[in-house]
Amino acid sequence: MIGTIYRSVAAVLSVAVAAAVVAMPAFAAGAKAVETDGLGVLTICRSWMLFTSCNSYNHIAIPARLAVGDTIDLIFGSNTKKIRYPIAAIAQNGDSCTIYNAVPRGAKRVDNIVTSCRPAAP
Repeated sequence: MIGTIYRSVAAVLSVAVAAAVVAMPAFAAGAKAVETDGLGVLTICRSWMLFTSCNSYNHIAIPARLAVGDTIDLIFGSNTKKIRYPIAAIAQNGDSCTIYNAVPRGAKRVDNIVTSCRPAAP
């Protein structure tokens, strides 16, 4: 009985690890640095026990150049908020980029900034 439970748990963990590995190559080949127009839309998501809620903030000032590994300071909102935002991944889609503070995995929502961008000069 206990052996069956252990095998079931091991199978579930194997599937979860395989799904995480499959999700990673999209960002491994993604942009490492981009140039922006200096404005973006910040979306902050919070996970509660039964659901996730997200808030978006428009016209957020961001640096003209962003790179994976940077940490930027963001100041936003009518009730001024200040946060440090680490850049973990950049997904470029045409002239638009999504800047993530954590590598997205599966259906879990993570904080992100959407902005117009172009690849940065080396």
